[in-house]
Amino acid sequence: MTRSPVVLITGSSRGIGAATALYFAKHGYNVCINYKADLANAMLVAEKVKRLGVEAEVIQGDVSLEADVLALFMHIDKVFGQLDVLGRVDLWWLNLQQCVWFLGKAELM
Repeated sequence: MTRSPVVLITGSSRGIGAATALYFAKHGYNVCINYKADLANAMLVAEKVKRLGVEAEVIQGDVSLEADVLALFMHIDKVFGQLDVLGRVDLWWLNLQQCVWFLGKAELM
């Protein structure tokens, strides 16, 4: 059985992030919904994603904080064991070099 790919969309509890999460869900991706403060909206997005026949995982975290980013990646690894796509709606927070560093650091924990 082939596992569905997994996408993390930062800031996906509303707006462009929510629309991006739904886009990936429509294309068969399991979706990690990241939110900073709006749990209610994140849960609504998760329900919409699940109605499209894929899994949704809601994860709180402030992506401007290193500890939260590490926890985010570790949570995804624990639940899905993989991350195929990183959707950065708030583009300023993480460049590729930082992402590789975070992933490497999370792997060591």
